Amino acid sequence: MKRSRKSRQKRTHRKRTKVRKANTTARAKARSRRTDQQVQEDRERDRMRKQIARDRKRKEQVLVETVDEEDDLEEDDDDLSLSIETAIKDARAHLHRTKVNNDPTIHRAHVCIVCDCFIKSCEPVQKMTMSHLKKHKHKLGIAEYEKYHKVKLKDELKKQYHVSGFPGMLLSPRSKKIGNGWLTCMSCRASLRPKHEDSVKPPKYAIANGFAIGEFPHQIRRQKPTLTATTRSVDIGELTDEIKAILAAVRPYGYVFAYSGGAQKSISGHYAFFETDQSRVGGAMNHMHDELGVSENMYIMLCGRMTPAQREVVRRRVIIDSEEYFDILHWFITESGHPGYANLPVPKQFPSPCFVSDEPTENNTDESRHEEVENRFQGGTYYYSTAQEPSDKTGIYDDSKAFAMAMMNQSSPTLLTIGGNYAKSKELRLEDVLPFAFPYGMGGPKGARRTRISEEQCLQRYFRLSMRQFMTGDVCLVIHQMYGRILSFRSGVMVCRSQVNGVSLGETLSKFTTDDIPKDGSTNTATDAFLKAINTSCKALGHTTEAAKAARKGYFSYMDHFGLNSLFLTVTPDDQRNFRIRLYLDSGRNVSKKSENILNFSKKKVYFS
Repeated sequence: MKRSRKSRQKRTHRKRTKVRKANTTARAKARSRRTDQQVQEDRERDRMRKQIARDRKRKEQVLVETVDEEDDLEEDDDDLSLSIETAIKDARAHLHRTKVNNDPTIHRAHVCIVCDCFIKSCEPVQKMTMSHLKKHKHKLGIAEYEKYHKVKLKDELKKQYHVSGFPGMLLSPRSKKIGNGWLTCMSCRASLRPKHEDSVKPPKYAIANGFAIGEFPHQIRRQKPTLTATTRSVDIGELTDEIKAILAAVRPYGYVFAYSGGAQKSISGHYAFFETDQSRVGGAMNHMHDELGVSENMYIMLCGRMTPAQREVVRRRVIIDSEEYFDILHWFITESGHPGYANLPVPKQFPSPCFVSDEPTENNTDESRHEEVENRFQGGTYYYSTAQEPSDKTGIYDDSKAFAMAMMNQSSPTLLTIGGNYAKSKELRLEDVLPFAFPYGMGGPKGARRTRISEEQCLQRYFRLSMRQFMTGDVCLVIHQMYGRILSFRSGVMVCRSQVNGVSLGETLSKFTTDDIPKDGSTNTATDAFLKAINTSCKALGHTTEAAKAARKGYFSYMDHFGLNSLFLTVTPDDQRNFRIRLYLDSGRNVSKKSENILNFSKKKVYFS
């Protein structure tokens, strides 16, 4: 009986399987004979069926939550404490991923060996062995880079991207080896899978993909060597912002360097960037020199309350060493290969600054009370003038008409501000404006690359680089302003009335041709009538007044819906005392909590302001 029953079950199972296969084949044939209209109808029925199932599941879930709400209230305290403990353990595990040799007091930042970018603390750590990396030498090699970009890399630049065991490859020396593999980010690891070995395109964020930026060398040749020294040591972290501004190949901004101090106060700086027309500035300087007889000097004004020692500190800070200036400028012109300095003549004379200040009186002089604090320069704050910030109505453009034309042409916004006749905005290169960030004139956002990458992604990559020159206040300010302009433009929206001069919108647009929308952003009779009926808007940048207004509106709406909050906390971490920030600043080196000399910010330039 048992055997006959099992045999009947097997026969029934085989019959059902055969019927299911036949039905599947029949349905596949029926689907292949459907018309486009039948396909759309089937998709719509399937969408409605899934929506009904989701609604039913949501209602059942709400019903169960309502029934079990009283029971859950008793267990909420235990569940919350368990969740907090789990979150703390996970946070500790992520924080201690950077420890060296399992020593919790010594850490080293995680840097990708392929792209030289920091690996996020919450991002899974990937590794690649030496043999695996060498299989992709045709993507990451120096020879392939030079062949594609038609450039000869400087020997100093090759040394900066050399890793022992990988000859002829562009890799990050700031990465570290864990076990038998080198640290790699997820993006680069995915692009270097075995199935991509035949591809010639490097990962989009890789150094070999047009991002061989390099660092300013620590030793440069002296133009006036002495008996004891033929080279000069240069630390760009110790260079003042004034000399960096003077050495820039293109200066599309006007700079205001203001210093303040006082009794029991450290000297602080406020550096304002604002749009300026270099042609007008140059004309004014020529007029002062040729017609008014003013000598070619740099004037520095000291004002406000300061101690006598603070005045001397500011004087020493802004006095520019002419020999250092000429040595650095000569390196840019003759040795760096920077395109912005090509064929640039070296000036014969360098003007010394002339100080203009009031005589010390009781009204502008404080008595020194704490010299150690008062004579210390604690860094500067960088900001743009509010006139340059994109508005929520016109974006970065002068009016809504120009904004609408740019959106219709899908033209990217100008990333850098107006430069006048001597340096027009569309011709400006970020490498020329920030030469110390791009000392060899390569790696800018508009450069050619084997793997295509947008300007927005390029700017994001600069913020993740482990190179110190991209952590300074002026570089962060300029790149953030460029990034904000892109985001503001991409969030643009055009709203048009349904009728324009009594004619429907559809009829008006049907008469438009490609010639009616000029590519250069200008307008004509056809577009003027149409643009009068258009209103534009876009998202404001996060730090602007418009963004604060939108945030307050959202906050009040939440408060109206949920009621007044019982507790409101704001957390403002101190970057100068944050161990993770110090870890990023010293990428490529072991950082210990015990080594105060490495983490002492009072002796170094503050990179995060």
